[in-house]
Amino acid sequence: MSRAALKRSIAFEIQGMGLLVFDTVQHLEPLIREGSTSVYTMTHLCPPLPAWDHFTFFPDGPPIGRDPNRRLITYERE
Repeated sequence: MSRAALKRSIAFEIQGMGLLVFDTVQHLEPLIREGSTSVYTMTHLCPPLPAWDHFTFFPDGPPIGRDPNRRLITYERE
């Protein structure tokens, strides 16, 4: 599969605490739980990459407190 075939854009709104809210249910498992319209994320600058090239997704809820069962998935664009 070519890289061009992997590109996709999805509209979302950024709310407080890094919450991304999508207009409709997205099928982006495991980054977003099945049937969900939102996911908490965190990003930071990783020079020389822009912040948007490095995301951590928290599909099980906000990254508050210490929950050993909470998943976190790091996405880094090449």
